[in-house]
Amino acid sequence: MPESAYVLINVLPGQTANVKNLLAQIEEIKTIDACW
Repeated sequence: MPESAYVLINVLPGQTANVKNLLAQIEEIKTIDACW
């Protein structure tokens, strides 16, 4: 059975894209969803 986790990260305004791009470099992370 696959493992999954939900992780919430507070990001400064305007930094969401930067954080998303950094997280996308981690191959174990399969899905990244940004919400406001």
